[in-house]
Amino acid sequence: MVEVAVDPKFYGPTILELESILNDIQEKVIKVKWLNSRQEQCVLEHHKHLSFLLYVVDLNTMDKVSSQFGVPCKIDANLVASARDALLNIQLYDWRQFSGSQGSGMSKSLVTRVAADAIRLGKKPKLAYVAKGILLDSISPADADVLVRLRVLRGY
Repeated sequence: MVEVAVDPKFYGPTILELESILNDIQEKVIKVKWLNSRQEQCVLEHHKHLSFLLYVVDLNTMDKVSSQFGVPCKIDANLVASARDALLNIQLYDWRQFSGSQGSGMSKSLVTRVAADAIRLGKKPKLAYVAKGILLDSISPADADVLVRLRVLRGY
């Protein structure tokens, strides 16, 4: 089992440094600093019977590693709230800057998450149509705020 977390201040060992003693470690989950090298991936594949928590330095790396291993990307609730504000708060409207700092993959995930949260609350958000366009029609996630405003202006 593999989980991925963001912690740029994590100074633990890498999986390569622990390779010789991995089978002797008694902890249920082995916490390692992950640099996403080919060598690390090979060691992880060789020890897939163990559980790992991979600490990465930023959200873009987390998004990449999560998709690489097919594990869900755990997004911090504060980050989702910031994304919601950047997209939907009329006073802020700084989505383009916000999404630029998060990267394309994470921005897609955030738009989808904000839309899904609204749907779960029983709303029919205009953002759902925008999320569909971003995920299926190759629209840049940086344009999400403009598309939301257009839908509001058009009234649908």
